[in-house]
Parts: sequence; structure tokens; C-alpha cells
Amino acid sequence: MVIPDWLFNLLAAIGLVDTEEKKIQKMIAGCKEELSRFRELLEMQINEAETIEREIRKLQPKYEEAQGPSKGAYAEIIKPLLQKRAAMAEKQRLLSDNMKAVTAQLAKLENLRDLPRTPERTDALETLVTQIQDLNDDMRDQNKVLEQLEKNEYKGSETTAPDLSEFTAAPADARADESLEKELSEICGTAPASSRKADDELEA
Repeated sequence: MVIPDWLFNLLAAIGLVDTEEKKIQKMIAGCKEELSRFRELLEMQINEAETIEREIRKLQPKYEEAQGPSKGAYAEIIKPLLQKRAAMAEKQRLLSDNMKAVTAQLAKLENLRDLPRTPERTDALETLVTQIQDLNDDMRDQNKVLEQLEKNEYKGSETTAPDLSEFTAAPADARADESLEKELSEICGTAPASSRKADDELEA
């Protein structure tokens, strides 16, 4: 899911011989098309994130009930899912930010469209083109971030689930367990096991 160089295509479509009105109309159409595509991508990301969260919620009670090495095995199954969920959350944030930026430019273009042609409008249009060029440069930089996030997701998806019957690894570090339980509690809406243990000790 890499953001294409939409502005390059948009500015190429405008052409140097188009009237100012045609340039504005084409830029408006380009922004609307990009917003539509962003919405589709964002919806896909949200749906995928919900699927991952459902899987995590299924595994969470098994992790909580497990003891010894099998608890570590479940942790190794859950961690890649949490990493993928975090990567997808970052992609959603980038998409949302881009949608806000393009929406702001669209509003300015629509305002210019309704104004009479004057030197001031021409100057405002040139300023807008520069701003959209800067936005496109930012999106190019974001492409690198998105590509890395997608590589991380791909690596996570290749992780093989440990065989619980053969898992003999040493218990995980307590701090790592607390971090994992905290993330699980945020997703599943449950208190971390360490917190429940502290509450039990207080009640005793």
C-alpha cells in the first residue's frame, strides 16, 4: 500500500495551455479522486486491524491460563500480531493525515473556483500548486516509511507458531511479560495479570 506520485500525474494532466479555470477543475478532480482512494485504503486497513485484534482476543485467555513454558509459547505467537497491529495503526495515522491535508487543499481550490479571475486569484493558485508540490514531497518521504512497515508486516506474517508440546524455552523476562500484558489489556479491555496479582495481595 504505497502512495503513488499522484501530483505528478495531476500536474501533467493540467498542461501549460489550459485556462486557469480548467487547471482548477482538474486539480479539484484530482484531489477528489485521491481522497476516494485514501478512504478505500483506510477502510481496508481498519478491517485488517480488526481481524488481527479478534485473533489476539482469542489468544489472550489461553495466554492468561497457560503456565510455564507454554505461556512463553503463547507470548511468541501473540507478539508478531501485536507488532503487525502497531504497524497498521501507523499506516492508518499516515493515511488520515494525508486525507486531512488533501481535504484542506481541496477546500482552497473550490473557493478559488468560485472567485472571479483576478491577478490575486492567479497568485493564490500558484501558491496552492507550490503547497501541493510540497505535500507530494512529504508523501514521497512517507512512502519509505510505509514500505518499511509493510516489510515488517510481511516478516511478522511469516512467523511460524511455536509447537506448544515441544516449547522448552526459559521463562521470559518479567518486564517483557508486563509490557505484553499491558498491550493485551489495552486491546482486550482486561487488567494485566500483574495488576490483578497486586490487587489480590492487597485484599489478602
